Amino acid sequence: MTNSSEKPLITFALYAYNQERFIREAVEGAFSQIYTPLEIILSDDCSTDLTYEIIKEMASDYAGPHKIIINRNAQNRGIGGHVNRMMHLAKGELIVGAAGDDISLPERTNVLYQEWMLSGKRCKSLFSNLYLMDEFSNIYGKYFNSTPIYIKNIPEFISTPRCWVAGCSQAYEKSLFDIYGPIDARIIQEDGAISFRAILKGNIKYIDKCLVKYRRHSSNVYQPNNISSVLLLLRKEYYFKRSWLKDALLTHKKEIRLIQVLKKESRKAYFFHIIFNLPLIGKSILHTKKIIKSIIRRKNY
Repeated sequence: MTNSSEKPLITFALYAYNQERFIREAVEGAFSQIYTPLEIILSDDCSTDLTYEIIKEMASDYAGPHKIIINRNAQNRGIGGHVNRMMHLAKGELIVGAAGDDISLPERTNVLYQEWMLSGKRCKSLFSNLYLMDEFSNIYGKYFNSTPIYIKNIPEFISTPRCWVAGCSQAYEKSLFDIYGPIDARIIQEDGAISFRAILKGNIKYIDKCLVKYRRHSSNVYQPNNISSVLLLLRKEYYFKRSWLKDALLTHKKEIRLIQVLKKESRKAYFFHIIFNLPLIGKSILHTKKIIKSIIRRKNY
């Protein structure tokens, strides 16, 4: 095995907010990583519960090989702002992101490192398969049952303008923030913003191994069956699509076709941003959902 002194420093970045029920398992997953040299940043976004107290306690009791850094934001920054704060603290060449309600398997960072090196560091972002887990830590399946379809490079993006990875299993180069700077603090789809930067500077790779136990519960940021969660996503989508255009203009402004596509996407996203921020629209959708549910219940009787 390669001597750790010859390997780059990697940052394991654990983001936490009001996750006192789950944070202990998430931190244990961070501490269990077999890769070295590794710095682990345990960052709390001004939780109102005991999340930060548990982080402090576990960090003070840790006696392992990794460097531990703890951070608590003085005020809640939200997802985009929290990512920016973490990138200010991180010193690693590769960033392995983790949520305070998920569990990373011990080999996660090491596998990501090996795949990154096999690509010759051309993969600026990597993501893996995941185990699905309920709120009681019971595994009940895999996130992907077959290889997911995702955009890997600029030509693919121009053909199909979307950029997505499983953010809960994502790793990416710190250089993407050194080049493009902070992301818009209002972004809640940070994986979409970071992944686009990855295809601007290289490509993305999927690893068909379950390296994370992804917890599904009622407090997940995005819940496809929750209309309020979907509305929030639609309201915020404009910010990360606008960031696509901003980043491309910084390093790829001569690629006319790409810029044209991004301007079109930004205009569409702005339209939906305006529409879904109208109070009556949100209320109408919620009311319509209640009516549909009522009709379904009646049909089932």
